[in-house]
Amino acid sequence: MDKVKEESLQAAKEAVDLPEGEGRDEEGWDDGEDDEPVMERTMDTTDSVEISVLLSNKDMFRYLLRHNYTRPSGVIGVALGLLAVVLILRYHQGWPAETLMTFVLIAMWAPVMQPIQLRSKAKRQIKMQKM
Repeated sequence: MDKVKEESLQAAKEAVDLPEGEGRDEEGWDDGEDDEPVMERTMDTTDSVEISVLLSNKDMFRYLLRHNYTRPSGVIGVALGLLAVVLILRYHQGWPAETLMTFVLIAMWAPVMQPIQLRSKAKRQIKMQKM
C-alpha cells in the first residue's frame, strides 16, 4: 500500500510542480487527518500583462450608442418617443402650445438629443484618457 501511496504522491508532486517541503510534512502529506496530498499552487503576482487600446471618438461614440440603446432604459426611451410622435400626429389639433411642445421634446429625446449628448460624452472620455 505504501508503494501506491508514494507513486500517487510523486504523480501529484509532478502535476503541480511544488517545491519539496512546502506545506507538507517529510512524507509529502499535509498534517491533516485525511491523508490526502496537498496540491496547492501559489499564484505569482509579479507577472502582469499590459494592454494598450487605441479608441477614436467615433469608436467610443458607437460603443456608447450601442450600450445606451440596448439597455432597458434606452428601449423605453425610444418607445416613449414613438408614442409621443403617434400622439402628436393623432391628437395635436386641440392641444395648447405648451402640451404640444412637451410632446415634441419627448419625441425628439431618444432619436435626436441623446445621440448629441453621447457624441459629446465620447469626445470628453477620449480626451480624458489621452496622456
